[in-house]
Amino acid sequence: MVKPSKWANLKSNFLKFHHRNQVILGIEKARKWRISGLF
Repeated sequence: MVKPSKWANLKSNFLKFHHRNQVILGIEKARKWRISGLF
């Protein structure tokens, strides 16, 4: 059985990682839109 504190830590780490991925994806998308907007 996993300790609750360890589980909470894993969960928060996963959420941080997921959020960072979402931010990176958003930046990439914005960059693509900006590039396509130039033409």
